[in-house]
Amino acid sequence: MTTGHRAPARVSRNATPPGEPHASSAVLDTRELRLRASLLSHYELHWLGVDREDGVLFPDSHRVRVESGMRHWCLDDSVRRSVVAGVPLSQLQRVWSELVERPGDARQWAIDHLVGAGGRVDLDQLPVDQVRAVGWLCRWLDLPHLRSQRSC
Repeated sequence: MTTGHRAPARVSRNATPPGEPHASSAVLDTRELRLRASLLSHYELHWLGVDREDGVLFPDSHRVRVESGMRHWCLDDSVRRSVVAGVPLSQLQRVWSELVERPGDARQWAIDHLVGAGGRVDLDQLPVDQVRAVGWLCRWLDLPHLRSQRSC
C-alpha cells in the first residue's frame, strides 16, 4: 500500500553521475533544493545533487523541451520568484557556486553572469537572445526595470 509519502531525497554536495555511489551524502532540505532548481534555467534531479531519478521532486515543476529537443524539469517563474524572495545575493551566489552542472542556454548564461559572477552587462553589446534572457531574469528576480544607463 502506498501512502504518498516519499523518503527525503539523498543529495551529495559533490555530485556524481547517476547510479554511481556517492562518497558523502547528506539530506538537503526542500528550501535548498528549490534554490538550486531556481538558479538553473531547467534541470535534471542529478544536477541538483539528488541521488534518485524516480519522479517529480517538486509538484510545481513541469517538463519543458529545450532547443536540443531534450525534455528537462523547470520551475515556473512565479515559483522562482517566491523561492528567491528575501534571499540575500550572497546566499544565492553560494548556492549557485555549488551547482556542478548547468544548462548552456541564454537564460542560464544570464543567471551565471548576473547572479553567479555578479557582473554587469552592457545590453547594447549582447545578442538578442541574451538581452531577452536578462529581461527574463530581471522579471523573476522581481526587478521592476533595467537600469537607465542600458546596463544591468
